[in-house]
Amino acid sequence: DCMTLSVGCRAPSVSDLMSKLAERLSSSIEDSAVRRYTDDDILKGVDIRTDAPGEITDDAKESAKHLVIDSLTSIISDDAWWDEFFGRYVTEQKRVRNNYPIPLEDWDDDSDSEGEG
Repeated sequence: DCMTLSVGCRAPSVSDLMSKLAERLSSSIEDSAVRRYTDDDILKGVDIRTDAPGEITDDAKESAKHLVIDSLTSIISDDAWWDEFFGRYVTEQKRVRNNYPIPLEDWDDDSDSEGEG
């Protein structure tokens, strides 16, 4: 008799990693994750007589993009944080299995006749 166990790591796609990263950051209290977008100078350079009211400016879009990029860069540049995040993710159990593998103390070495009962 023998028992075969498959031990390995996941091979996640970028989409999988980004999804898990977003999930992790959504509950994070790290400074980079909780920074907020602000638009204190949103009307700088805007002529309300000629520009479309309510339109999101190019500066506002760029500012929001840089906020996200800078925050992600700050977080994933921390090697200890990334190592822990990546290690946990790629070794995470895909599904819960009860009593699998069979605990050694429950293994019956005398059961040479499988299926008899």
